[in-house]
Amino acid sequence: MVAGVAALVIMWALHQGTLPAVPSEITGNKPSNAHKPAAQTPEAQAEADAAAEAKAAAAAEQAAEATTPEDAPEPRTWEDKLDEILLGESTDDEKSDKIIALMPYAPIEAQEELSQHLVNMTQDTHYEGASNLLMNLNTSTNVQEVLLNDLLNRNNTLKLTTLLRVFETPSHPMQQNAHDMLELFVQEDFGTNTAAWEKAVADWLKENEAPAEAQANPAPDAPVAQ
Repeated sequence: MVAGVAALVIMWALHQGTLPAVPSEITGNKPSNAHKPAAQTPEAQAEADAAAEAKAAAAAEQAAEATTPEDAPEPRTWEDKLDEILLGESTDDEKSDKIIALMPYAPIEAQEELSQHLVNMTQDTHYEGASNLLMNLNTSTNVQEVLLNDLLNRNNTLKLTTLLRVFETPSHPMQQNAHDMLELFVQEDFGTNTAAWEKAVADWLKENEAPAEAQANPAPDAPVAQ
C-alpha cells in the first residue's frame, strides 16, 4: 500500500516538473540523530570540568614561567646602597647627604652604623644635614648619641653652639648629655638659666677662638710661619 502511494506521488511530480520531498511517514526513513551529543552523567560532567580546570591551571603556570626570568636579581639591601655611596665618585658632602637620605629606609638597628659613616663624611662646612638629624626628636637615640659625641671633633664654634641648641630643646633625649659637656667646657653649672649658659659659651668662644683667628689673619708686620 505504501509503495503504491509513493509511486503515484512520483508520477504526479513528473507531470509537474518538480520532485517534492517524500514525507518520512511515507518512505519510512526517519531523520538521523547521529549529530546530537549523547547526554553525560553528572559524574562524567564533573570529571570533564575538573580536567578542563587542571588544563587551564597548567597553561597559566606555563605562561607565568615563560614571562618570569629564571635568575631575577635579588632586591638591593641598605648595605648595597651604602657600599654604592661610599665607593661612588661623589664628593664627601654629596655622600653625606645620600647617607642621610638612606637613613629612614634602613632598619633601626642599622641606623647607628649609618650614622658612624655619616660623621666620617660630614665636613664642618656642610653640617646642616647632620645638625637637623641631631635636633629631630624622632631620630633614634643611638644615632643622636653618635652625632653628639662627634661634636667633640668639630671646631669650637660649631661644637658649643650645637651643644647649646640641644640643651635648650625641651624633651631632647640628649639634653642632659649636652648639659654635662657644656659644663666641662665653661667649668660652671648654670642650671636651667639659659641666658647664663649663652653668655658663658660666648665668653668661652671669645677667649678660645681669638688665638686661632689671629693665626689665620696675622698682623702685617708679624712673621709668617715657615
